[in-house]
Amino acid sequence: MKLSQRERRTLLAGAAVLVAILAIRFAIIPWVNNWTDARQRIAECREQVGQEQARVLRAMNQRKRLEDRYGPAVGKPLAESATARENLFNAAQKVLKANGFQVSGYEPQRPRPAGKVPGVEWVSLQIRGKCPDAQLPKCLAEFRNAETLVIVEQMSVANDEKGPGNLSVTLVLATPAEQGRAGS
Repeated sequence: MKLSQRERRTLLAGAAVLVAILAIRFAIIPWVNNWTDARQRIAECREQVGQEQARVLRAMNQRKRLEDRYGPAVGKPLAESATARENLFNAAQKVLKANGFQVSGYEPQRPRPAGKVPGVEWVSLQIRGKCPDAQLPKCLAEFRNAETLVIVEQMSVANDEKGPGNLSVTLVLATPAEQGRAGS
């Protein structure tokens, strides 16, 4: 069977159209869809990165505010309960002694859970003593420079019977600790 020149051109044109349709259907359209999906994923990822950057920035700002208020010990990892108790006692003893606080007694308190923070508990120490009224604010301010995080939970102050300018003080200091394991 012999095809005329016109039939050959028609056949070639039909084949070219068929190849173009197949190329569009199986190559170009999937490539455009993938490209569009990739652009959409890129936009979503950029948004997620922006959200994460904002979250990290908020956390860093919060850490800076905490460090300004409570001292550099805020950045230290939590110690186990027994170690935290010892660190709290040593820090309290060092700060109080350096600031003219005359301690009459230390009384460790039972650790208690830190509320909504799992695996963390508060280790507390009650301290009774006397100090000149001018020294008490300085003494309390020095706790922010302690080697461990020290929070003044409670404080009661009364005038000492021995004269004006002297105070009888009861402090309850606390520090967060990693919750002790059973048998500790």
